[in-house]
Amino acid sequence: MGASVFMFCVARDESVTALLRGVEQAARLEVDAPVRAVRSWLDTFDWRLHAAGVRLEQVVCRGQVRVSLGTGADVAAEFMLDEAPRFAADLPPGVLRRRLAPLLSVRALLPRVSAPGTLQAARVLDARSKTVVRVELWRPPRRGDALLRVLAVRGFEDQAARVAAALARGPRTRSLDTDPLADAAAKLEVPPGRYPSWKPGPLDPRARADDTVQTVLRHYAGVMAINLQGMREDIDSEFLHDFRVGLRRSRALVRRVPGLFVESRLAPFRDDLAWLGQITGPPRDADVHVLVFPEYARALDPAQAAALGPFTDRVRRAQVEAHRALLAALDSARFRRRWPAWQRFLERPPPRASRQPAGPRPVAEVAAEAVLKAQRRVRRHGRRITSESPPTAYHDLRKCCKNLRYLIDAFGSLWVSKHFSKATRRLKDLQDVLGEHQDLDVHRAAIRAMHRELVEAGEMPPDTHDAMTAMMREMETREVAARGRFAERFRRLLELPLDKAVQKALRGSAR
Repeated sequence: MGASVFMFCVARDESVTALLRGVEQAARLEVDAPVRAVRSWLDTFDWRLHAAGVRLEQVVCRGQVRVSLGTGADVAAEFMLDEAPRFAADLPPGVLRRRLAPLLSVRALLPRVSAPGTLQAARVLDARSKTVVRVELWRPPRRGDALLRVLAVRGFEDQAARVAAALARGPRTRSLDTDPLADAAAKLEVPPGRYPSWKPGPLDPRARADDTVQTVLRHYAGVMAINLQGMREDIDSEFLHDFRVGLRRSRALVRRVPGLFVESRLAPFRDDLAWLGQITGPPRDADVHVLVFPEYARALDPAQAAALGPFTDRVRRAQVEAHRALLAALDSARFRRRWPAWQRFLERPPPRASRQPAGPRPVAEVAAEAVLKAQRRVRRHGRRITSESPPTAYHDLRKCCKNLRYLIDAFGSLWVSKHFSKATRRLKDLQDVLGEHQDLDVHRAAIRAMHRELVEAGEMPPDTHDAMTAMMREMETREVAARGRFAERFRRLLELPLDKAVQKALRGSAR
């Protein structure tokens, strides 16, 4: 169990000395001078740490950074850093990195909510001059009550509890059950625990197909909108990634569930969504290159990895250039005009007297047809693949798998069946192999292109050429290994009687 933190609300003009006078008669109190400081909660843009029951608090004061890892009202570990961490790699080796790295993956740590103010720290010492309790008084910049925090020192939790109990009985303190930062976080556009899932809420199987699909598309557009500003600011590559996930899901739904909307009205938006895919693709590729190329380089010997400097610089320049082009596209008249138009289209209910073949039909029927058709496409493409198939065959199957998975995610709540959750897991397993194969092929092509650019620019030392060649050989080896894992993953997917499950669920929803 970690050390506890007790919180109290006190008047702004109260002093630490006055509040603690008489609380610990046998103890000595040391009080520091007030200093300006900022207290923040760090988390990913989608609140990954909060979802895992983890709290990461940061206090920046006098150029120093104190990071505390906690759960609930407990502090499990505390660290002093030279600068604020942004990624898991910036955390000190040990318990903090081991605990957070699997949760963060490639996501950045962001100050999701902050409270600037004046910090006055104090320490309660025992007869041996050992600190047994830490106390912090946080005064806000202007009006408002101050926050008094009693922080237990490991091994002296009982002393901190006694100090907190005495303060709770005092006339000038009011116990707080909730950290003020939690109250501030609850007012955010996306508060903790509220980052939307890609699976929309429960759907009515008897509802009109056009109404339901429009609801799902509106949900996707909402998630994309949440990520727009972070995508612009380029503070975390995952903002762009999630925007593109919403985009791909929207395009899949528009393409794979036809006959819902008037084609003359839908066609321009279909073109707009394709255009968004074009303008966001290169910067996403550039982000991925920055993230994964160092992983490939780790397979080289140290001398070869060290020789990749000119290549690494080119990768970084390409990322900057790609995001500059993305910003220009987002600032363009087309985006400023057409993105709001798409949102307005999704807000306007389809006409009740729609003449579209699928629009007025029950969504359970239309969704079942789309899922079964997508499943047949997966089977057909997958059965054609052999060990000699070109990379394009694997990529085509990957796109088919994505479409099937997106449809299951979108419409899975229409039916209750264990086969849908199994299909999602097995599709993901297959997509992991197909995605690795595709990434390796695309990344090798990107490295070859950058190799040509460096040669043409006269920036290709011989040792860099050798290192890049070795890296491409390593990627080719991994690609062969990915092909070897394909057959087993595809066989496991074929074992699922998804078509029978859909038809059975459809019969059940019709009753």
